[in-house]
Amino acid sequence: MALSVQEFWQLVVASGLHDEENCRRLADAFANARDAGQVPRTVQLPEWMINTRAMTRYQAKVLLAGRPGPFVYGDYLVTDRLEGAGATGLFRALHRPTGVNCSLYFLSEKAVIDPSVVTAIIALTNSASVTSLATPYLTHCHTLVDLGSYKFLVIDELPVGTLAARLAGNTAIGSKEAARVLCQITEGLARLHAAQQVHGAIRPDRVWLSPDGGARLANFPLARNPLALVGAHVTWDVEPEGIDYCPPECTSGEIPTPRGDIYSLGCTLYHMLSGRVPFPGDDPQQTLQAQRSIMPPPLDQVNPAVPKTMAGWVARMMAKTPSARYDDAGQLAAALAPLAKQFGMTAETSVAPPERMKLENYLIASGAMAAHAEVAAATATPIMFAPHDMASPTAAMIARHQQSRHKKLPLILGGVAALVVMGGAATFWLVAGKGSQQTARPIDTPLPSSQQSLPASDIASTNTAVGDMAPSSISGNSNSAESTPIATEPAVSVDTVVGLDATMWASPTHGPRLNLAYVVPGAEVIVALRPAQWIGNGEMEKILDKRTSGWLGQFISEELVGLLDTPLAGIDRVIIAILDSADGSPRWALVATLKEPHDLDALLAKWGQPESQEKEGISFYSQGAKAYYLPAAGEGRTIVIGPTELITEEVIPAGHDTPALTRELETLLAASDGDRDLTILASPSILLTGSKAWLPGVAGRLRVPLELFLAGDRPADAAEPTRPDSTASTVAPRAIDVSSQGLPKAILASAHLTEADVFAELRIYIEPNQPAQALARVYREHVARLPKQASDYIRTLALSDYSRDVLFGFPLMVEQFGRYTVVGTDTRQIVLRAYLPSMAAHNLALGLHLALLERER
Repeated sequence: MALSVQEFWQLVVASGLHDEENCRRLADAFANARDAGQVPRTVQLPEWMINTRAMTRYQAKVLLAGRPGPFVYGDYLVTDRLEGAGATGLFRALHRPTGVNCSLYFLSEKAVIDPSVVTAIIALTNSASVTSLATPYLTHCHTLVDLGSYKFLVIDELPVGTLAARLAGNTAIGSKEAARVLCQITEGLARLHAAQQVHGAIRPDRVWLSPDGGARLANFPLARNPLALVGAHVTWDVEPEGIDYCPPECTSGEIPTPRGDIYSLGCTLYHMLSGRVPFPGDDPQQTLQAQRSIMPPPLDQVNPAVPKTMAGWVARMMAKTPSARYDDAGQLAAALAPLAKQFGMTAETSVAPPERMKLENYLIASGAMAAHAEVAAATATPIMFAPHDMASPTAAMIARHQQSRHKKLPLILGGVAALVVMGGAATFWLVAGKGSQQTARPIDTPLPSSQQSLPASDIASTNTAVGDMAPSSISGNSNSAESTPIATEPAVSVDTVVGLDATMWASPTHGPRLNLAYVVPGAEVIVALRPAQWIGNGEMEKILDKRTSGWLGQFISEELVGLLDTPLAGIDRVIIAILDSADGSPRWALVATLKEPHDLDALLAKWGQPESQEKEGISFYSQGAKAYYLPAAGEGRTIVIGPTELITEEVIPAGHDTPALTRELETLLAASDGDRDLTILASPSILLTGSKAWLPGVAGRLRVPLELFLAGDRPADAAEPTRPDSTASTVAPRAIDVSSQGLPKAILASAHLTEADVFAELRIYIEPNQPAQALARVYREHVARLPKQASDYIRTLALSDYSRDVLFGFPLMVEQFGRYTVVGTDTRQIVLRAYLPSMAAHNLALGLHLALLERER
């Protein structure tokens, strides 16, 4: 639905950005400027308000998505969301009483409801503040603000980006720039070491860079998730991103020391000067082994432009024996003193930034926080900023996983029924329903009018911090299939709820969240595929065989390849957005990222020579209701295809900006893992639409199983209502309603397949007032009921000789899936995970395909 001007002003008032009187003044000013010819007729009200600084682009994006923020949190006005490596869960804000720009880090629901956690975080904040206040080379956390439902940490305004972004694309930086960054990081680290604090997470995404070349080392809470620092065992940071910088003595979870920080800083400097990590590779086990026993190639050999003096510093910093390194950052800073002086780094310049002190003094004067002299006296012990639970993928854990590889599941067939069904529901129409052309209409907001909960967009407007949802917050093993755990006995019973740190079900991947750049707004379902990484996987080849997966396999292996004029091996990623339309029928748009630049002439020929056009000076191609856009920033590897009006009015003007999503979808998007083979982000409300076009033909049979699995609001004595697309009468016991309609507002399903195992995960969003543990048990019961439901359905079919043997075993497949599924909670999410032998994937796909094709009795 498109927002009217009146609705837009109502949202502005509700958001707290402007009161009614100020809105009237702004409306009059806009009208007068138009009448006077000062504002072209093509400039709309939101754009004018951005240009006149009445609101920020981020605020306008959220409002146009139909959601009134919130933007105002006490004295703080949120102006933007930070994105990129190291910025998860961070928002730019203005402290209105002082006019000082700052950053806000929202805490998760656990911190909001647990007073002991809040107390521990306040102590961490106080200890960190004492250390970082007087130096410009550490990020500074001022205070924790408690607004009841919202709790957040106030941090200095952060620079524009991180060193990780600067190094993206394996690009080395010059020796002079690297030396300046090294001196500044070392100075900040020396403050920590002098206070007997160890950083424990030094790596490029923990270093923030400003345009003038200034560098700040991330301090609390940016170095680590603050909740991971509360009551945890103190070990080195061996998250996937940290393995490339992990000291050899800490590869098995040992207590960190300042010399370990020196080693990580050496690895970071090596990366800066060479453009690559010291030990490249995708296998964490091999990287950890290399950290223990191998010296990387000398820097002056990898990059002859590196001065021998700097190469010597790196060699000493990365010595395998801790005693051979600098004792701490203070000793290293002394060695770098002559160089630091060349960059103007003296005692006189190493002072707190004025804006920091302005905000700090206001907070103290207003009673919002204690003076640091009092804080220092109240802080009992120094804080070690490196705690981490022992479920991280350390060498010891990898060894334990290796031992488990000698065990085998006593299974012949198995599967992840809910995930496959969801995938079928999301993509069936791409082939089965494409016979008729759809009439497109503009979508001005990312949600249909039937959706009551408008978006989420980019702000942590709930009690859950985005950072706590990231895949890295779930302990896991390495990416290697050889270390994937397999059990010999069923690990859970029907009434068991297992925590997410259960080692045997740890995630096999630890990728960044899905990047939705260039995805059209308004999608009800988003499907992400990684075709190139399927090549060479025999099990995946069986799944893509159209005899196994029918229309789905045919679409991926034939039609997608034809549309992009690229074999699967050349398609790195495809994101398909499925949208509603005026008549209720779905439309689609996709963003494809290729491994190599495309051949434009070949593509245009494949697309039937579409007409070249321009929008705001940017070229695209159109043919009928379809547009083809090749973003310049994609360097010839990105292809965007979708309805013409959405490409021209939404995608091209937005550039790299991601579309606004509902709050629930945004929360689950933060928990996505872009490295997995298949990911589906969806609003289950599509199952309630009156249109059958979403599930055409025999795919209509999927609606009832999906509703039964995802919802839990039917009383035990209520039979399933008869529907045109229903083939079975299934009774569901009474459970807890997860939304006003019995369906959750968002789900995230994903799967990853190796030659040995298939891993599947389903995340279900729950409301803040829903009992998480009780809901987890409800879904555990839903899993337990799947075999009976599958058996009841099979009995309604007139099985052919071809299908009989497979479908008689289908309930057993589902039963084995249930026995090896664990259910847990992650803040406001129910999480179901399963590990099964890889053959389970193609057997289940075949069974589901045949079950849909067989006719009823």
